[in-house]
Amino acid sequence: MNRVHRLLEFDVKIDRSNATHALLSTSEMKTEGMYGCEVSTETPQFRTIKAEKELYVYVIPEGDPALFGVMNRYPIGSAVNVTCVFGPSKPAAELTWYINGDKAPEAYVRQKQTEIYQNDLETSKSRLFFVVDPSHLRHGTLSLQCTAAVSLVHSKSSIELIVNDGSSGAEFLHVPHVPPGLEGPSITGSVSRYYVGDTVDVNCTSARSLEPAQLQWFVNDNEVKPEFLSQYSPTMYPDGLSSTKLGLRFRVQADHFRSEEMRLRCTATLAKIVQMTTVETIAVGPQRTSGFQVSSSSGWKGIESTTLECMVILTSFLTLYFS
Repeated sequence: MNRVHRLLEFDVKIDRSNATHALLSTSEMKTEGMYGCEVSTETPQFRTIKAEKELYVYVIPEGDPALFGVMNRYPIGSAVNVTCVFGPSKPAAELTWYINGDKAPEAYVRQKQTEIYQNDLETSKSRLFFVVDPSHLRHGTLSLQCTAAVSLVHSKSSIELIVNDGSSGAEFLHVPHVPPGLEGPSITGSVSRYYVGDTVDVNCTSARSLEPAQLQWFVNDNEVKPEFLSQYSPTMYPDGLSSTKLGLRFRVQADHFRSEEMRLRCTATLAKIVQMTTVETIAVGPQRTSGFQVSSSSGWKGIESTTLECMVILTSFLTLYFS
């Protein structure tokens, strides 16, 4: 027998829902959360089976990144001071600068920040600053590009390693947290118990997938700092799938054990990446001008505006990567 319990917060389309599927007519910020399905049998066994999966709500602006501070001309020796803004979005976008198609040096990126609005929407900002020299030119032009990348998570899975402090004879325990129908990450290199002063040296490897998984390590639910992690290049397979690996290495301290246990958890996140890009291509003069004007009696115009005429080409495009 199927029972329907109405949710006051959500508009569930009952006529288009059934025992295995529920259709929500709209997606709002409050729609995000953990959804579960429970199936119970009646007499004589009274068995119950449950499954849960998290639903994510994303907000992607319709426009492309906006560039502010772009000048009409950039003579050699002049300073480029441009700000890229994208949002508000959920989650916040990662902004990346390119100069003539090459990623800008980190020293040129002076500032990155986000501003939080209502409903947890965030606007991302990044400032690019450098002084133009001949090496920045391609065929007499300077191309500035800002790309906003938003990661849309569609799956998270974890494997948790629970080990004791060596005082008991209990063995370690692997606890998977994997959505139904998916394969989660694996942990290798662990031992059955650790003592204070021992070195934990383990690796987490994601399951094979079309897009590389992002891996994170947690110790007792606290994300591990980068200095304790070892990054590896993704492994590519002939069938087009790939897997990623992330190492964890640290010396065990007494405060790592809680109730005589230490919990090591690796989480693999699969996401689709939405990229939006804005490009400014500017013609650049060979050197800085002094603004010198020829006498009007000769009939000449100001040479600064004629010899350094600026051509601005603005293009925007949207690239959506799916698995």
